[in-house]
Amino acid sequence: MAFYMSLISFDKKVYSLAAIQRASYELPKGSSPKIVSKNDLILVETSDATPINVSDFNQSVLDHQLRLEAEEKYGLIRTILVAQAIEPSGDLDSVVSLIKIS
Repeated sequence: MAFYMSLISFDKKVYSLAAIQRASYELPKGSSPKIVSKNDLILVETSDATPINVSDFNQSVLDHQLRLEAEEKYGLIRTILVAQAIEPSGDLDSVVSLIKIS
């Protein structure tokens, strides 16, 4: 059985470890991603029975990075909407006051 190796690098200033981990989780079963932090880079080394599509993996990392940034920026709004959906309140100010802003 042949194995295909890939080494993909990401700039730590642009991509978070969490985004890379989330994208790595989506790799096909049997993939063996090894994630290493080195200087200003995060390196992903894969060893697979079938080659991975590096372009698709890069796109997945970007997607996860944008999702993480949106969660950080708009997470409070999401929390308010979920709270309002679970227990509707005519007084939205009371709902907002219950949410801890960090």
